[in-house]
Amino acid sequence: MSRFCRSLFLVVLFSLLSASLLRAVDPTKSLAPAYRHWISEEVPYIITSEEREQFLSLRNDSERDNFIKSFWAARNPDPNSDTNSYEEEHYRRLAYANQHFGNIERQDGWRSDQGRIYITLGEPQQKVTYPSPRNMRPIIIWFYQSPTPALPIHFYVLFYKRSAGDPYTLYSPYQDGPARLVTGLEALNDQSHSLDIVRRLLGDEVARTTIS
Repeated sequence: MSRFCRSLFLVVLFSLLSASLLRAVDPTKSLAPAYRHWISEEVPYIITSEEREQFLSLRNDSERDNFIKSFWAARNPDPNSDTNSYEEEHYRRLAYANQHFGNIERQDGWRSDQGRIYITLGEPQQKVTYPSPRNMRPIIIWFYQSPTPALPIHFYVLFYKRSAGDPYTLYSPYQDGPARLVTGLEALNDQSHSLDIVRRLLGDEVARTTIS
């Protein structure tokens, strides 16, 4: 084999390996844009891992269309109805998330923490905003009443801004703790002292929210 042929062979082999690696990293790359958008941006929070694997294993667009039709039909609360209220509500939430969270031009609100929670849980029954409390980061608390026994009857979701220019981030009492919400140096990395500051500035109810 000549040097040129060997070089050409190596280039082709490298291209094939690179393409295979890309497909392995993101199996949706081989899908047509409409199907890639559906599985990556429209239903990522409600599709099961088994359904996703099955969808990605389909061989042609006809099978994919039938899968999507069955996907929504399986979630229809009233199979005898001409409309699918579950599907309609899901796309309403998705549109709301893209309109109110993230970058409107990029329509990426579904990627944000607020968008993910909104799409998954829907509109909260109540929202309380603390835009810039003294010595604390901006906070938003969403309160929910769950219609399903799979969740507590009443629960909340707290978001905070790590800095002024950042989007609201989902808060975890276990991974973050009250110290992540307080900006003053007097309570730096001190969870107990930070909790006292939250209680003093925002009250007992918010303080309990940050640790439970």
